[in-house]
Amino acid sequence: MRSSIKLIAAAAVLLLLITPPVAAVVQEKTVAGTITNVNQAKGTIDIYADKMWNGVTWTGISVQFVADQKITGTAPSSDAMAYLCVGDTVQATFTGESPQASWVTVSKVDGTDPTGKFLIASFGDPSKIVNSFQNNFKVTFDTAPDCESCSGSVCTASSAYVKVVQGWNEKNYPSDAQMIPGERHVFKSPEGCLQELSVTFLNGEASAGLCSAASPVGRQPFSVFTIEVVQKGSVQDYVPLPVVQTVETEVPTPVPTQASPGFGFVIAVIGIVAAMAAVAATAAVKKH
Repeated sequence: MRSSIKLIAAAAVLLLLITPPVAAVVQEKTVAGTITNVNQAKGTIDIYADKMWNGVTWTGISVQFVADQKITGTAPSSDAMAYLCVGDTVQATFTGESPQASWVTVSKVDGTDPTGKFLIASFGDPSKIVNSFQNNFKVTFDTAPDCESCSGSVCTASSAYVKVVQGWNEKNYPSDAQMIPGERHVFKSPEGCLQELSVTFLNGEASAGLCSAASPVGRQPFSVFTIEVVQKGSVQDYVPLPVVQTVETEVPTPVPTQASPGFGFVIAVIGIVAAMAAVAATAAVKKH
């Protein structure tokens, strides 16, 4: 009996040794509250959280969820730092723990209720947004990986396929666009609507599993967008110019060549010789 237990224990230890470690899943928390500080020097945003999202509805903050209702986290983008201000009511998702947390997305709410139904702007990953934008705009996206630029479980995204729908029925007014990093696309709204949705794909990640079935398990990919409800005609599409790689080539230094004497130089030499001959002849005559 004891020998059997020892064999089982040894097998368990061996299994632990040969089983590759699985990366811990990044825990995300979504809150609603008010911005209390925007630190431009540190690139951080402080949010005092009034509510938390439990996956179904907004509820009160629990001590187990977050010990301190003031959460300090790194901003998702420079656009967020430029747009958001102290006093803005927001809905936001973060990873990590304050004050070293990271905001995955921060969305400004229309009105003073942080759990309000509509948003007017969002910065970060749209897949973490809980509510819709004004005019009931909803944004979804998929990213395509650059398989030559991968690290662990994620790859740099070469492009993003973005889809926007509007209306209570998600099939209403669908519009989509394939976007590269740095590109802005304005999704038009139907006639009679005074607003449209400006979406800029700043950068992103895609799952390494799209490149190789043997990719390791790890954290999920995150992408960064700037999304704003804008007045019709106030913002135009923008596609960044492709980066052209220039190859510097060495230009050989020209070797100076000795110029051959020209016709004028030859005439001058003949003149000098003739003058010297005339002087010599005159000297000879005087001797005689």
